Amino acid sequence: MIGHCIIHNHVLITNESKTKHNKIPKVAEKHGVRCIDINDFLIERGLKMERKKESIKE
Repeated sequence: MIGHCIIHNHVLITNESKTKHNKIPKVAEKHGVRCIDINDFLIERGLKMERKKESIKE
């Protein structure tokens, strides 16, 4: 994934923690690949997730 992002100048989206060594975000950072989580992705694009309300069946 990181190699693909390098070649195509893409941002990598992952839910892995940035605090532990050898996790995707740390390795991506070492190779100059920007890595964000899903929340940052949604915020950057002005999107939000909403939980669908369940309909009550009688």
